[in-house]
Amino acid sequence: MKYATVKPLFKEGDKSKLSNYRPISILSSFSKVLEKVMHNQLQEHLNKHGILAEEQFGFKSDSTTNKAIYKFINESLNALNSKFIVGGFFFILKKPLTA
Repeated sequence: MKYATVKPLFKEGDKSKLSNYRPISILSSFSKVLEKVMHNQLQEHLNKHGILAEEQFGFKSDSTTNKAIYKFINESLNALNSKFIVGGFFFILKKPLTA
């Protein structure tokens, strides 16, 4: 039911290396409409039944990275004001460039 034309999209680096491209799928209009309807139904189900945690910032329509940063900073400052020790781990996940 879902057909796509896959084309390479250049990311960065040397244009002659295949590893610097990622595949993108060009979908038909029907597939895009069907995908949107399914997305809306799934989102409604998740919200109605409270499946996603309050701390979940991805995959929620009313949530942004700005809200995640604000919550982190606010909770960190509150903890520091209460004389607690605050720490954090931050990761940037990216495929390593090959030589």
